[in-house]
Amino acid sequence: VIGIILLVGFLKGQPFQEMLTIGVSLAVAAIPEGLPIVVTVTLALGVIRMSKKKAIVRKLPSVETLGCVNVLCVDKTGTLTKNEMTVTEVTTSSDNDYKLSGTGYFESGQLFLNGQVLTRCPEDLAVLGKIGYLCNNSQITDREMFGNPTDGALLVLSKKLNLSIEETARLEELPFTHERKWMGVKCVS
Repeated sequence: VIGIILLVGFLKGQPFQEMLTIGVSLAVAAIPEGLPIVVTVTLALGVIRMSKKKAIVRKLPSVETLGCVNVLCVDKTGTLTKNEMTVTEVTTSSDNDYKLSGTGYFESGQLFLNGQVLTRCPEDLAVLGKIGYLCNNSQITDREMFGNPTDGALLVLSKKLNLSIEETARLEELPFTHERKWMGVKCVS
């Protein structure tokens, strides 16, 4: 079936890749049992392409997830080893470049601006830290994070900044969606 569709499309001057996609789609629609095979082969081809670019993945579904990524943060060796993120640098709208020490989900660390240790959190960074705390559904207990790693990193950031925002109550939440690409909350203090 795929061969016939490819041949007819080619003779009519249609793009090869488009005709191949249509042929595979029709084959899967005609025989639903073939869908797992098609998905596995597609993911395997993705793994092969990634390995040619020196990216090795252990599990096939990882290829699908990486296909949705806009920014990938890795360590200096280029590997993702733990599901743990840490905020180490923050640039605010007032063009201040802050650095933070500490790793993982440990709340200990120091705040630096231009190489100088800050003992108090500046207002521009405090606003950003409060937003990261309030628009967050992660929890950290006993240095173990439950939830999204990015949310966990923002939660630790707010705790490193010693912000007093626990008394703020969340009234309403507009959850993050991939279409909207942001989360919103309505709070009262």
